[in-house]
Amino acid sequence: MRFQQWIVFYLSWIYCAAQEAPGKCGPPPPINNGDITSFPLREYPSGAQVEYKCQNLYKLEGSKDVRCENGKWSNPPSCLEACTTSPEDMARNNIQLKWRNLEKIYVETGDMTEFTCRNGFRKAQGSPPFKVQCIQGKMTYPICVQWEAGECGPPPPIDNGDITSLPLQIYPSGAKVEYKCQNLYKLEGSKDVMCENGKWSNPPSCLGEARECGPPPPIDNGDITSFPLQKYPSGAKVEYKCQNFYKLEGSKDVTCENGKWSNPPSCLDSCTASPEDMARNNIQLKWGSWEKIYSETGDIIEFACRSGFKKAEGSPPFRAQCIKGKLTYPICVHR
Repeated sequence: MRFQQWIVFYLSWIYCAAQEAPGKCGPPPPINNGDITSFPLREYPSGAQVEYKCQNLYKLEGSKDVRCENGKWSNPPSCLEACTTSPEDMARNNIQLKWRNLEKIYVETGDMTEFTCRNGFRKAQGSPPFKVQCIQGKMTYPICVQWEAGECGPPPPIDNGDITSLPLQIYPSGAKVEYKCQNLYKLEGSKDVMCENGKWSNPPSCLGEARECGPPPPIDNGDITSFPLQKYPSGAKVEYKCQNFYKLEGSKDVTCENGKWSNPPSCLDSCTASPEDMARNNIQLKWGSWEKIYSETGDIIEFACRSGFKKAEGSPPFRAQCIKGKLTYPICVHR
């Protein structure tokens, strides 16, 4: 009986041991240019986590956290080296930093740096681009070479036009390029420019065509003050005026601009306070004895209840504003 009890105890111990956490891990794996942020231990239980951090000027790639799982650590991150732009490298390639006066800067992996040629130098044929990306501590520098006597760079840009040929980085002295304007623009000056001793001759201009306008646009309840013409030159102006009892909104002047008129004004309708409307609402004008008045848009008219009447509950106010030919009347009811 005692032997059987011992067997049961032994099997139970085996089962419990199997249920315990799997194997432990040793110290976390070392990485170049980085380390863990906590004090290292000789052993770590399964499920433990440690965090890595890179040295200054190195960029961490991967997860900063690694985990002990069944006696093995998950993959640690890498610390990628930064790039250094040194005076020697830049002098060797006749370049300088485009946006800074510094001779030496550190650039993290993945970041971009932009260079330009030093004075008296131009980009070499087949050179890498001026915008350079740092890739794991390495940069591919652009290369600049000295200008040869009489050479020109790319032709000068012009508004609303361009050269007709594919632009080059270098043109020999005596080279010519031709300019062309965009649609609806007219070329003024010579279409050809020449590279002469390192300088381009003056490029042409592309001017917008001064197109004529037809008659000015009509407006409701108004018209122009001058005799209408069939055609108006670009830059011409006409003036609008509204009919009686209408109010002009906007500029009274419109201009012909390259075949189109600027926006004309509007003539806003006036309001009429009529005897019928006032009788229907049991009101009268507060300050006048007449039965009918005209008011321009924006003007205020004040009403009052007729004798024997009082203001109705929820009635609009007695002071009514004329808005584009419409009035909201107050309402009065018997006392």
